Amino acid sequence: MWELAMRLRSAGKHEEALKQFEKITVENPQDAEAQYYAATNEVLGREKEAVPYYEKAIALGYDEVDAYIGLGSTYRVLHRYEDARKILEQGYEQFPDNFALPPLLAMPYYNLQEHEKATTLLLQCYVKASLDNDVQAFSRAINYYATHLND
Repeated sequence: MWELAMRLRSAGKHEEALKQFEKITVENPQDAEAQYYAATNEVLGREKEAVPYYEKAIALGYDEVDAYIGLGSTYRVLHRYEDARKILEQGYEQFPDNFALPPLLAMPYYNLQEHEKATTLLLQCYVKASLDNDVQAFSRAINYYATHLND
């Protein structure tokens, strides 16, 4: 059943794949990876239905950055900004070198009126991720002012 679900997912047949992953979660409710893949509801525009699967996957130990990104982004789409902030902060703590997390975390900061936090995070990520020589030449100054925006 697992192989079929993955083939359907790879083929872009998300509805059929979702049905297979949901069957797997019923048969194996402690399978964290199956819970994660059942959260593909969001691809079908079913964000509310995806949340419990993401939450259970993480609670069961599915420790992949995509689970934190998926759940955080889904919370944000549902206007659950505080929940989005919390889960994306957890993901960022666990995966500090993942460059997708800072911009995704900056969004709920923005929604929660934490503009300074959002700006600081984005500036630091920009310097860290940039290979540009001009950016790197000023990286020390940018990083300093990122945490002293009001100076």
